[in-house]
Amino acid sequence: MDLLTMLLYVSFVILSNDSMGVIYMVVIILLIYFIHASKHGSFIPKHYCIFHKYMLLIALFCMLSAIWSERREYAIEKGITLFELLLAFTLLYEAYYKCDIKRLLTIVMWSGFLLSIYTISFVGIDNLQDTIDSGERLENSFANVNVVGMTCSTSILLCYFFWKINKNIVDVVMCLPCLLVVAGSGSRKALVMLIIGLLVLSFFNPSVRSHGVTRIIKLLFSVLSLFLVVFFVAKSGVFGGTMDRMDGLLASFTGVGDVDSSSLLRAYYRQIGFNQLKETPLLGMGMGNPRILALHYSGHDCYLHCNYAEVAAGGGIIGLVLVYWIYVQLIKLELRSAKTNSYSIIILLFILLNLVLDYGSVSYYSKNTYFMIMIFCIHYESLKQNDFHFLKNRR
Repeated sequence: MDLLTMLLYVSFVILSNDSMGVIYMVVIILLIYFIHASKHGSFIPKHYCIFHKYMLLIALFCMLSAIWSERREYAIEKGITLFELLLAFTLLYEAYYKCDIKRLLTIVMWSGFLLSIYTISFVGIDNLQDTIDSGERLENSFANVNVVGMTCSTSILLCYFFWKINKNIVDVVMCLPCLLVVAGSGSRKALVMLIIGLLVLSFFNPSVRSHGVTRIIKLLFSVLSLFLVVFFVAKSGVFGGTMDRMDGLLASFTGVGDVDSSSLLRAYYRQIGFNQLKETPLLGMGMGNPRILALHYSGHDCYLHCNYAEVAAGGGIIGLVLVYWIYVQLIKLELRSAKTNSYSIIILLFILLNLVLDYGSVSYYSKNTYFMIMIFCIHYESLKQNDFHFLKNRR
């Protein structure tokens, strides 16, 4: 079942541009659910949680926003997409709601490993090497290279987290193809994930709860080791092309240096979206409708490349609340558990990364995003159950 789930997660990436991709995904999800149901003797989903309420509210809001949308079909399309995802993830949640969080995160980690091997096989090792050496980036030939790069970065971060617990050299070796794919993708978002993630994880040792001087020494050693690794990787030129693109991105924030055309266009999209929020602050112009703004002002029929701007323009303040309230709930409980539960650390990290990366991508109808939120919610429900039993025993 776990192997099928890995294939499902990989299919979210590599079949995103395939017209038959949805059918393949449905077949895999039905197989996963059939395996689960045959073991437990029931084919009717019986378990629901905050995750289902979250997806249902967003889907309903998308459908309702068609009432005040200029192009109703855009809002309805988003609503139907989210209802389809809700149905699919209801089956997946039923199969994994009692699953250990380590098992779920391991599935995600090995999915990235499989994706990196598939990517290298698809583009060819020589072509990948030439791409890295020339400072170019892979084309979107079979999938969005940004998503490919971010998926591989996720695996690297999970590998680093597990390595601090188990010191498993096999996982570390599997990080090498992931690292090559991240470099070849030229994805600034994937590189930002690595930098923030490795830096945050270097300040934590999930397996040892040291105190005082010992803890400080271990922290300094971890940070120094990470700095040396980053330094030598940077000097090797592996991320040369990505670093050049990062310079343009940083220039758009600092005003120092040359801003690349991609960063300028994305900044313009964000401005368009937030300006629309001022015009329709409460309910927005209708979910999915910000593409009308992009077409009108830039000539490109596309989303606004920023989840905050996209949701703000399409759904207003209510849309933003509906999309992001769940993170507040998750963060509150995970922070409370972080001192005693090592997995709260990695979940808090991925929540942080989701919030940061939403500034440069649209995620409110992303299959990958909801897969990760489902995992967060499974852990959330587990922590709630532990709190309930603890309070019950105290009484």
